[in-house]
Amino acid sequence: MSAPKRLRTDSSSPRDTSSRANTRETPTTLSSDSVDPPTSPDNSTLGEETDPDYISGDATSGADEEMNKLIGKSAGRARSRSVPKSVPGEEGEEDWSVNDIDRMLSSLLDRKRRLEAAEKQVELRLLADFLRETKAQKEEALRLLNKELECLDEDLMAVQKRSIRLRQAQQGHGTQSQGDSTQATIPAGDVGSPKGPAQVPDGSNELQMGVVEQRGKKRSHEEMEQDLTAPLEGAELSVGSGITPQHIQSAQKQHQRIRAHIADLQGYYFDSRLRAQTSYTSDASHALSAFSASMTRFSSFSRFRTLATLHYADNFFNTSSSIVSSIEFDRDDEFFATAGVMKKIKIFDFGNVVWNYREDGLNYSNKTTRSGSIRDGGLPYRSWGRRDGSGRAMSPSLRAKGGRMGFMSANQLNEAEERVDIKREEDDESNGPDDVPRYPVREMACASKISCLSWNSYIKKQLISSDYEGIVTLWDASVGIPTTQFDEHEKRAWSVDFSQPDPMRFASGGDDTKVKIWSTNQKNSVVTVESKASVCSVKFNPEVNHQIVFGSADHHIHFYDLRNPSLPLHIFKGHKKAVSYVRFLNGDDIVSASTDCTLRQWSLSESVASQTSVCRRSFVGHTNEKNFVGLSVNSTGEFVACGSETNEVFAYFKRLPKPVVVHRFGNSVDAISGEEVPEEDPSQFVSSVCWKRNSPTTLIAANSQGRIKVMEMA
Repeated sequence: MSAPKRLRTDSSSPRDTSSRANTRETPTTLSSDSVDPPTSPDNSTLGEETDPDYISGDATSGADEEMNKLIGKSAGRARSRSVPKSVPGEEGEEDWSVNDIDRMLSSLLDRKRRLEAAEKQVELRLLADFLRETKAQKEEALRLLNKELECLDEDLMAVQKRSIRLRQAQQGHGTQSQGDSTQATIPAGDVGSPKGPAQVPDGSNELQMGVVEQRGKKRSHEEMEQDLTAPLEGAELSVGSGITPQHIQSAQKQHQRIRAHIADLQGYYFDSRLRAQTSYTSDASHALSAFSASMTRFSSFSRFRTLATLHYADNFFNTSSSIVSSIEFDRDDEFFATAGVMKKIKIFDFGNVVWNYREDGLNYSNKTTRSGSIRDGGLPYRSWGRRDGSGRAMSPSLRAKGGRMGFMSANQLNEAEERVDIKREEDDESNGPDDVPRYPVREMACASKISCLSWNSYIKKQLISSDYEGIVTLWDASVGIPTTQFDEHEKRAWSVDFSQPDPMRFASGGDDTKVKIWSTNQKNSVVTVESKASVCSVKFNPEVNHQIVFGSADHHIHFYDLRNPSLPLHIFKGHKKAVSYVRFLNGDDIVSASTDCTLRQWSLSESVASQTSVCRRSFVGHTNEKNFVGLSVNSTGEFVACGSETNEVFAYFKRLPKPVVVHRFGNSVDAISGEEVPEEDPSQFVSSVCWKRNSPTTLIAANSQGRIKVMEMA
């Protein structure tokens, strides 16, 4: 047999030149007598790159060595056949023998078993890590659950003790009212030390007797807890001891509302309660009382009751160009102003608007009080409880007649108001048109569409407005004329706001990406804050005069100290679209509205301290993707109202992410018949909302058709 062929190493040979040309991108250095190592289809060197044992430095097994030899042998033969024959007629050797194939199969099977074992080890390791991590999380959840159960047990015991003390106090008060005051006093020797003062027992008489009978016998914790909870478990409210059927009915309704928000309430309860446990300054009983008060307040309301309906447009049934962009109450809640795209500011007397409406509901004569107002001696419906010297309540129209033969008892007055409430509930279901015309007491014309209003909280007659031409106007509302115009904005101005601590200062912002601070006695702005996007809303801190926040089209809320207007204290990030409104809940918390269909509550102090945007809560439920729909916070800072592009008004409780009250504004009104059309107009939306300054339940809202509703939470 002929000897195996060698690679030619002559540098001048044609093959050598071709080989170097083909390896230009990945050059390699070869000696004259070297042989290329065997390669895989992807050009990686077999044995070194593909063998995990080789890579890790471990010694290969005998089967692997045998397999590598066979692979190298086969590769060498293949290369030998690829080289042109130097001697004609010379033939290659056989590639594989039966023994070679057996050894190769044995090596492959051994490699397969080792790879499967390695993969199984990795799988078991991943499973063990997952189980350990899950166990740790569940143990932490169990720890938290045990803490929550401890809180619940403690609070249940505290509530039951308070209830028992309250019932005992009521029983003692009832005994004293019957003249037997001695029986209401517990002798000093009955409870506690004979020498000590009298103590109010924690249980009923049956509980005390049970303790006496078992004196000297140690009782288990379960027995003691059972004795304490037995008088209250399964007990329901019943008429008596000051509880009326109205109390029971109201409690049932509140229970239903609580059940509807049970998951959110649980989160609020445990958050506040556990924080009180870990805080040295908070008291657990105080946290429980605060939660109880908040839960009672939010569950007391389920709907908005319409008190009056009026129109921003001159024509009551005008359906075009009537968007109300802003509503504001004056300092004393006596008047409220409306403004919008009709280029007019209309001021209404709140007392007149609500007075006439409520009197119509009680079927009193409109002629008697339609001209009445707060200034004329008339009183709004809240003042119906006025009594004469005998303590009897008088109705408004009968007071106007001198009060003779017109006295109503408290029960009669309550029944009359309940009838009105029932009537208004029926009217609210249909949202029928209100045919009582209501006219503004003042009307002021502007040169351009108005975007925002703000009333001075100290100087009653001062009102400012911003318009689409970028002009900010200071008005004397008492006479209805502009006193000063500020025209430094280069584009449309979206927002204005008076400072509460300093009534001489106000702010404005607009599409020119600037926030300007003004003084009412200066023509030029005193401070300018530069931004990078349109400013949609600006607001002063109601407690700190030199702090402002503004919402921008860059999706952020900017917080500034006006003493250093070149650098923000913090930029709140979290919204996904433009921030259309910002409002203060209190001196440290703000709420923002965005066209991403969410409201967000932020903490100023925590965000500045940590330099991270601390979002306490997100409120979702309304629809807002492109329009200004209004945002307002009530006087207690607990309820937040906003509009929706579904032509609805949403009210949120600041502790809960979902709305607690939703009011449908109603369909559009036919211009000829004055009745609502049966089909909803998808283009309508609620454009502005405003809570009354000193009434936490009264809200005014307006929509894009110019319809304005005065409503009350009930």
